[in-house]
Amino acid sequence: MDIRHKTDQYGLEFHVAVMKFLCLCGLSVGVPFGVWHLLWGNPMVAITLIPAMLVQALALYLLLRDGFNRWAALMVATVQVAGAVFYVYLLGSAASYWLFASSVANFYLIRWRSALTLNFSCCVVTAWLMRDDPEFMTRFVLNFTLVNLFLFAYTHQLEKKTEEVSRLLYRDPLTGTGNRLAMDAALQRVQQHRERYGTPVTLLMLDLDHFKQINDRHGHAAGDNLLTAFSRTVEDRLRATDSLYRFGGEEFVVIAENTALQEASTLARDIRARVEGAAFPPSDGITLSVGLAELQTGESIDNWLNRTDQALYRAKDAGRNRVESASARTPSTDLGDGGLGQADPA
Repeated sequence: MDIRHKTDQYGLEFHVAVMKFLCLCGLSVGVPFGVWHLLWGNPMVAITLIPAMLVQALALYLLLRDGFNRWAALMVATVQVAGAVFYVYLLGSAASYWLFASSVANFYLIRWRSALTLNFSCCVVTAWLMRDDPEFMTRFVLNFTLVNLFLFAYTHQLEKKTEEVSRLLYRDPLTGTGNRLAMDAALQRVQQHRERYGTPVTLLMLDLDHFKQINDRHGHAAGDNLLTAFSRTVEDRLRATDSLYRFGGEEFVVIAENTALQEASTLARDIRARVEGAAFPPSDGITLSVGLAELQTGESIDNWLNRTDQALYRAKDAGRNRVESASARTPSTDLGDGGLGQADPA
């Protein structure tokens, strides 16, 4: 479900900010550094900086245009480490201090496993280049290993804490589904994807019928148990491209990505039938009303939600336990033609 991706948003924003800062630092330091070596008679260093600066500039452009980009992160990490190793080859062991800065940056750019692999690979190559000075090589390897072990311990714990914060930010504490914050982020993402690539996406709004009566008769604890069991039932039917969010109370939203309205109608009918046939405690015979609408080109998120909500209200007004589909722009019943506006009576 989509929340598995969205709970990383907090960490992604952190990585984007760090990557932008590192790219800007690399450009602001690397260009003067290359000019200085060029003026002082070491053109080889200046020449090797050119592709590194181009990669930094490309990564910065991708970050500004698309946000987080794993390829951009990998490019920056690989280029800066390769450049540092090359400086050791050109200038000798005195240039090895650049490797410590690069190794620290890598733990912020890429996952800790990839950072460890990349850093220790460059450590092996650098140690081989320093083989003529065994004492310095030993000190370098020991210090480099300790620095990376400390970084690993820190970033591993930071990653776990970030996941915990993400769960608190983006998950509904009762049902474990996405909350309103996660839903808003997902709606913005799929809208941007729809405008850029034209891929269809349909919204399903689910509302348990007569849920208030459950709370009144059996208590709010029973109602909470029902909501949790209901969300699990819906999630069991969803595909990998679908995501479930708690919209409020007994109302939930499914974002069906890469799904046109006709296909989403089949999904909605199947969910409704599953809920009707399930034995939810504390009462059998729980039913579900569903409204759905496909996102149109140029449509705002508010209008999309409103059309879906109006379709849900039509399902409620028509007797509940049914599916209603919104028309392209304005709510319409359009019953009897078997098309997109067809209702699904219980």
